Amino acid sequence: MVTTEVPFTKESGVCKVKCDINGLPLHFVFDTGPSDVTISMVEATFMIKTAT
Repeated sequence: MVTTEVPFTKESGVCKVKCDINGLPLHFVFDTGPSDVTISMVEATFMIKTAT
């Protein structure tokens, strides 16, 4: 069994995890409760345009 630790920051009770998607540095909210994950079309378009 392997244990992996993921560093995060906590701001106003919200856990945020640094990540990198296609060369674009981002922060994602870490939430164990949702069954789905969504982003807006504006966010998706920005990520596509600025990704390397």
